[in-house]
Parts: sequence; C-alpha cells; structure tokens
Amino acid sequence: MAIIGVIFLAKHPADKSKSDEFSRWWPEWYRYSQCPTTNTIIYGERILIRPHTTPDSRKFIQWATDIQLTGEGHNTIVGPFNFEDISAANRVRQKVSHTMWTHLNVACDNAGMLPPTFGSNYTQQIRTSSKSAKPRKRKSSK
Repeated sequence: MAIIGVIFLAKHPADKSKSDEFSRWWPEWYRYSQCPTTNTIIYGERILIRPHTTPDSRKFIQWATDIQLTGEGHNTIVGPFNFEDISAANRVRQKVSHTMWTHLNVACDNAGMLPPTFGSNYTQQIRTSSKSAKPRKRKSSK
C-alpha cells in the first residue's frame, strides 16, 4: 500500500463568485500552534501567501493529508501540474489549465464525486436599459 502526503490548493477568496476553471488557486497556508500535551498541530486562520513563496515554518503550515494511492478504495490523483503560462488571456500565475480541469472532471465522475465548476468568469449583468450613461463629474482638488 503506497501512501503519499498531499498538499492542497484553495480558491483565492476574491474569486469565490468565479467558476473553478477561471479562479486563482493558492496553497492553503494557516497560522498554527501545537498542543503542549500531545504535540498535535492546531490549525488557526487561513493566511493568503502567494504561490512560490515559502513563509516562516515556525508560524505557518500548509494543509496536508496522507492519501492511499493503491489497494482497495484507493483515490485517483490528478497531476502533477504547472500553473498556466501568462498570456493575453491569462494575466495571473495561479490559474490551472483547462486540460487539467478536464482530467479532474473525468476523475470526479469516475469516483462519483462532485466535479469542478466550468464556465465564463464574466458574472456582471449586461445593461439592457435604453438610457445612456451619464458622464461622471471629476472632483476638483484644492
């Protein structure tokens, strides 16, 4: 039986209204302490720390768990992957490519799990009013 430690990524809080496909994904870093009696790690609040940055390990820890890769009831892991390259369509370094989302969707479907969300990241309503927008007046600086 092979067991591997897995580190998780979480959707950036500012992207909660976007589909998974168009969201930024950052490592799940937490402030932590240790129980003085059992030495068990006690997770505190989640802290946003940019990907490719490693904070002070005495103050922060990533959410991780062991996953069984083979044998009865084993899990399917999608990856490893690299974040999508910067381009005219992608201006951030924390997006997962559409291909990886497709692989994850298939793995979730095969395992009977809730799949990732797909779709446009454009969530604003289109104005249908016939009124033209009034120009804003600039404040004068004194």
